[in-house]
Amino acid sequence: IMKNINVLFIALFIGNSLMAQTVTEGLVAFENSQYNKAKSIFFSLLDSKPEVSAEAYFHLTSVYEKLSKTDSADLILKRMVGAHPANPLTKIAEGKFYLYKKNVPAAKISFDEALKMTTNKDAKIMYWIADSYLTVENPDGPSALTILNAAIKIDPKNAALYLLMGDAYKLDQSAGGPAITNYEKVIEMNTLLAKANQRIGVVYSQARNLQSSSDAFEKSIAADANFAPAYQDYALLNYNFKRYEKARELYEKFLSIADSNELTLTRHVYILFQVKDYQAATQEINRLMQLDSSNNLLNRLLAYSYSEQKKDSVGLIYMKRFLSKVDSSKIIPLDYRYYGRMLSRTGNDSLGIDQLTLAIGYDSTDADMWQDLGEALNRTKRYCDAANAFTQKLNVSKNPSALDYFYLTKAYYYCKNYMAADSSAQLIITLKPTSHIGWLWRGNSNAKIYPDDMEKAYPFYIKVSEISDSLGVKIPNNDAITAYKFLGVFYIKKDDIEKAKSCYEKILLRDPKDQEAIDNLKRLKQ
Repeated sequence: IMKNINVLFIALFIGNSLMAQTVTEGLVAFENSQYNKAKSIFFSLLDSKPEVSAEAYFHLTSVYEKLSKTDSADLILKRMVGAHPANPLTKIAEGKFYLYKKNVPAAKISFDEALKMTTNKDAKIMYWIADSYLTVENPDGPSALTILNAAIKIDPKNAALYLLMGDAYKLDQSAGGPAITNYEKVIEMNTLLAKANQRIGVVYSQARNLQSSSDAFEKSIAADANFAPAYQDYALLNYNFKRYEKARELYEKFLSIADSNELTLTRHVYILFQVKDYQAATQEINRLMQLDSSNNLLNRLLAYSYSEQKKDSVGLIYMKRFLSKVDSSKIIPLDYRYYGRMLSRTGNDSLGIDQLTLAIGYDSTDADMWQDLGEALNRTKRYCDAANAFTQKLNVSKNPSALDYFYLTKAYYYCKNYMAADSSAQLIITLKPTSHIGWLWRGNSNAKIYPDDMEKAYPFYIKVSEISDSLGVKIPNNDAITAYKFLGVFYIKKDDIEKAKSCYEKILLRDPKDQEAIDNLKRLKQ
């Protein structure tokens, strides 16, 4: 059996090696964040194509550095030094590794040795030195520009050099013009179109120019529909401009091409939150937890996600876990808000109100926090305080809705501030004149304001009955019945027996067991 397995393994290895794998294919995979594929290609090249093994080693170190796996990068580098001690790429790999370790003087020594090996005449070597300066955690644009200017004198028609020149200028957001100039030179050469346009898109994105940035990203995608960076940066542009559905579409295309990691999945979660797909967000967070269960931020995100799905008892588990581990200085207003909301919804209204009040203390301009506080106060029958919370929400809301005024109206009503409730209900009618809600609550309020004068509330309840008669069961039974009962009494006092009977009959159509309607109708028929 073992012999057969070994034969199968060798066959698979040879088969993979015979595939048309090249350094270029490995680099394409690397650029598209397909790190596993890139590693596979470069490893296969070490044995299948010895003539490019130095390049394969060089790019393998870059892949591991990109993944922050410095131990693996160091191991590959040592193998490279042993296999190719006199190759200038080895010196560049050493220099780049020094940059990752933030040892800039040592890096420069290694780069200078690579240049000496090629007598300062190899533009490709200069390209990779410049690339090293630009692709580390703290990129060094000026050093890259110095080496690129020398390289362009040697090879002025090399589009890749101008692309990198643009990247160096792009680091300085005030140098967007020179960056775009270099990218446009690349485009004029009719090559590297996806990369150049993607970079132009990024420059315009930094300048908050939505249209020009979008146009550039569209050109990049048209040039190469599988160029992952274009989708990622285009998604970020739309996210920053709050075009969340478009951001989701683009980012999920990016994820379909690139390898997933904690950073990309976390960004996806934030997009899912913005489009309010909390179920998908929960699934993504659970994927993230499989990658790193020690990441406490995931407990926060999962708590938020479950809260939005009204699964507050589950969300509380993760919220408490998050709060037990987080440094108090890292708590944000949203933490108090979600914690307060979940506490309140699970029967701990007093504790919930305390947390929501803390949240508002940090940010009193968040309308949703005032809404949560108002609802929690309502549940504890602190209606006057709830009315104040809903009023504050309206004060900070850009476009208050009829629903906002409905919450305020009910709070005022149960606070027994009937005049204020009537005024608020009038605003519901202004925003939603065809809805019965505003008319109903104006009727309720006026019935309280003028208990001895039914004429005051009558116009509002009759409007509710008209809407009810036209819409039927679309109006909740309780709302319609409230109006019909008032009108029934009103017509009895007016001695309009037929209209009174009609009101009670309409009540029984909605609730055949309503005893008040049964008794009144019986008396009216006698």
